[in-house]
Amino acid sequence: IDPLGNIYNRNGFTRFTKDLFNDCVINKRNLMIMFIDMDGLKYINDHYGHKEGDQAIVQICNILKNICASGEICARFGGDEFIIFASDYTEKQAEALTQSLVREIGEYNSFSNKPYKIDASSGYYIAFPDQNTTMFNVISVADKRMYEAKKKKKHSKYLRRDSY
Repeated sequence: IDPLGNIYNRNGFTRFTKDLFNDCVINKRNLMIMFIDMDGLKYINDHYGHKEGDQAIVQICNILKNICASGEICARFGGDEFIIFASDYTEKQAEALTQSLVREIGEYNSFSNKPYKIDASSGYYIAFPDQNTTMFNVISVADKRMYEAKKKKKHSKYLRRDSY
């Protein structure tokens, strides 16, 4: 368990999902991996201190605990990176989980009274793993999709600033 966020850490995630992953392979069930990266943690740490940065991480963990209420497994993968594992997930469910993340972050920001906003970028991948698939393969695809979303978000923010 991650001592800061009180969710699984990377080792806990790996240990807890190993059998579930293997079950998906054996029984030809799909799995969904969502990779999440906090946006702006360096800014929070640099301008408001690491204690506030830690509190921002705790809030993301709390949000993940709230949205992972249907058997999903969430973890702090390291630093400001997080991961969610679920089996038997549809695209519709993955999109709903993504929207829940966005909505919960927005709700937190509207009530937090903090001088900063928390934000995160996410990407998911739904796979039907076989004997040649590793958890690392699936995580890598989800991670790549998250970074694609992050790039689009940064580009979009840049365009909005330029339009003023």
